[in-house]
Amino acid sequence: MSTAILKLAESGELQKIHEKWFCKMGCPGERKSNPKPDQLHLISFWGLYLSCAVISVVALVLFLLRMISQYVGFKQRQKDIVAPSSEQS
Repeated sequence: MSTAILKLAESGELQKIHEKWFCKMGCPGERKSNPKPDQLHLISFWGLYLSCAVISVVALVLFLLRMISQYVGFKQRQKDIVAPSSEQS
């Protein structure tokens, strides 16, 4: 395997293969016209931020609804416990 790679490297075929398959948009050494490198900015992740915000708001609303439901159930049970004891006295 390594002798085949060595033969390709000596004949120049390895460089041609590399340029054909890995330099589709130009190798970094060939891209002199665009001196500013491609960078990721905060705006690049707007979809991720939006989905996190939506999921967080939905989780908060579900939590609040569950807490309100438990509070109403607790108050109802307290009212049911207090009402029969007041009737007995």
